[in-house]
Amino acid sequence: ALSGRVFCSSASADRLAVAREWVEAQPRDRPLWIVGVDSGVGRELIRSVLGCTESAFGWRAGSLSDFAGELAASELARDVMLPVKHDILTSLCSRVLEETEAAGALEALAPLAGMPGLPRALVRTFTELRGLDVPIVPEEVLSRELSTLFLGYEKALVREGFADEPQTSRIAVRELATDAVRGLSVLIVDPHCR
Repeated sequence: ALSGRVFCSSASADRLAVAREWVEAQPRDRPLWIVGVDSGVGRELIRSVLGCTESAFGWRAGSLSDFAGELAASELARDVMLPVKHDILTSLCSRVLEETEAAGALEALAPLAGMPGLPRALVRTFTELRGLDVPIVPEEVLSRELSTLFLGYEKALVREGFADEPQTSRIAVRELATDAVRGLSVLIVDPHCR
């Protein structure tokens, strides 16, 4: 069973002090993940606790996306899927846009089809929609044009064997409910918000 503790403070120094104290108390021979906005916060916490002379096997630091990818790695490998980030998804979306335009299915977005910002904006939108974790019928919630692009994007993900962040996160959440994470300590820290 998962258990946890939450510490909230408006002062980042207080949050980091409590985080450092918690990390210091962790057994050096037990896996530990420090999740932050990036790996830098976690690496700095680990360095500040271990110094130059001590080591700890299995201590890792990364973003929430990195952590989800690690948890989902076995299932993704079993399904021959590759977790991908925004840049690859933007390229994939560019290809879907080109295919949709070639099929004559672009309408209002046709003048923007060659603009570099459109694929990025579509990836953000599609990622948000896929991350809702509720079944959606694109034809009911999107315009015909966006629905066509969204369905093309989802087909392209499957065709290429890509797992976007929402899919990777769903797998990771399932993994958290299994024995696969038994013995893993996790610290989620946000040192920057005020």
